[in-house]
Amino acid sequence: LKMNPDTIGRYVSNRWGTTRARVTNEGQGTQSALIVVTPLATGSLQYAKRFMVPGRAMVDVTWPVHVGKMETHASDFEYLIFPNGAEDGLIRRRSDDAYVPSYSAVVAPDSRLGMTAVVADTDDPEEQLASTFRMLRVMSYSERQDQSVVTIEPAEISSHGECLEPYDQLTLTSSELLEYPDAVESLQAWLQRGGHLWIRLDRTGVDAVRSILGDALSLSLIGESTTNSVLLKLN
Repeated sequence: LKMNPDTIGRYVSNRWGTTRARVTNEGQGTQSALIVVTPLATGSLQYAKRFMVPGRAMVDVTWPVHVGKMETHASDFEYLIFPNGAEDGLIRRRSDDAYVPSYSAVVAPDSRLGMTAVVADTDDPEEQLASTFRMLRVMSYSERQDQSVVTIEPAEISSHGECLEPYDQLTLTSSELLEYPDAVESLQAWLQRGGHLWIRLDRTGVDAVRSILGDALSLSLIGESTTNSVLLKLN
């Protein structure tokens, strides 16, 4: 078995989040695997996931982790993989690496202010998103003096509600959201917990909005028009 952490983790201090991993089984038969992650500032708490990997296959797995109180913006989360699905005490690492394996994480240190993100498709034209990112950076800076805005693909939003806990503000531009039922359910739960959602209806279409908001907001399409451009001058 081989494991690669899937992208850089994004977390907020003293909040839940999720970790993702991609595990490859190069053998012929199905193997069980156990992965244990130890985030910093958690009092040595470990978060584990046990699962099966078919032969000659690659599996993406996601599971919740909690990040303790941190003062830094970056961290390394140590992880261990046990190919037989049971902890045997062995530390498996690359032959050229003398340390416990780890993956990089970006951590926002202020737990009162979550991150801002755009839920977009991989093929969204950059020119279509440029104005959205500009607006979000202005909003983010006015709220927390930080212009950071990240991008999330619908496939990254799992059935674990913790995957959206690091975010306070989401903007939805994805036209493919309905192809990911887990993402729709997680967005619904996140909204019910108090999340703030801006929907680019011209990008998502009405059906995506109805799937998320349901009877909470009745929508009827009566016509289409171009959007206006507004220049904001900030003193």
